Amino acid sequence: PMQLAALGTPALIDVRTAEEFADGHLVGSINVPFSNEVATYVGWIESIETPMVVIADDVEKCRDVTVQLGRIGYDNVVGFIPDGLAAWRQAGLPLVSSRVATFSDLFEASPSTVLDVRDPVEFEDGALPGALNIHLGSLDERMAEVPEGEVWVHCASGYRASAAIGLLERAGRRAVLVKDDFGGVDRTKLAESVPVR
Repeated sequence: PMQLAALGTPALIDVRTAEEFADGHLVGSINVPFSNEVATYVGWIESIETPMVVIADDVEKCRDVTVQLGRIGYDNVVGFIPDGLAAWRQAGLPLVSSRVATFSDLFEASPSTVLDVRDPVEFEDGALPGALNIHLGSLDERMAEVPEGEVWVHCASGYRASAAIGLLERAGRRAVLVKDDFGGVDRTKLAESVPVR
């Protein structure tokens, strides 16, 4: 924890699962769950000049992500937190948590703001009535378009929405991650639901 403070304000890329991230993460961190596509999503979110710290549950994942990022020219990983924040917890330092929900939860809650971070082509193919569509890669620059208050965020599976949660929190917003399969949403329920505005 003290070493992180010495690095200034790097981007915190947390590659743990969405559930682990929701259970406790560093303020301002972005969740891009570990996969072979981490670099793609980080490339949408962070500038190539931004120093980064990778948070994972082991050193090998930290190294793997560093290699992935290097392949797209992001050679600015300045540190690792390879213990899944265990040392942070043991030191009693602050973590924030977020909520994970399903589409059933969303239909039941009927929130005032639903943000769909899928590609516009996916959105046109089928979307929740009234949902706001802002592609994950544009969210940071279009944050002012997201209404104040709690935001429920989804994509096709929860992967891109996980990253959006961190961006929203970084902007001071409260967000709920809908980690569910959009393709499995009951189309009848989808047509009947009007969960926003």
